[in-house]
Amino acid sequence: MKTREIEFRVWDVQRHKFLNHNGASYYENDDGNWIGLPACLTYPDLYTVQQFTGLIDKNEKPVFEGDIISGSAVEYVTELASFGVIRKGIGWTPLGNLFTSRYSPTIIGNNMENPELIIT
Repeated sequence: MKTREIEFRVWDVQRHKFLNHNGASYYENDDGNWIGLPACLTYPDLYTVQQFTGLIDKNEKPVFEGDIISGSAVEYVTELASFGVIRKGIGWTPLGNLFTSRYSPTIIGNNMENPELIIT
């Protein structure tokens, strides 16, 4: 059984950019300092941590929380233990329902760099 890869990306709230990732659990800021994932999670006012969903879009790009698909940002809902999107006029849609053997959506941006792409 193949397990899902656990991966994160980190948004620097003050600098308005994603931090460089070393492939492990450390992220580099503009000062050249490496910050561990636990520290990023400890300071949510400084960093926003977004998790990889385990899915890949049509262009072979990994889908993370906050990515925008079909005009909606991918969210994780703890009560449902599931990633999904809230689609206008439809409501909650589990992310797995958007990815089928015949169709894979495309990421058009993310909620940090392109919030204007979210349809409300």
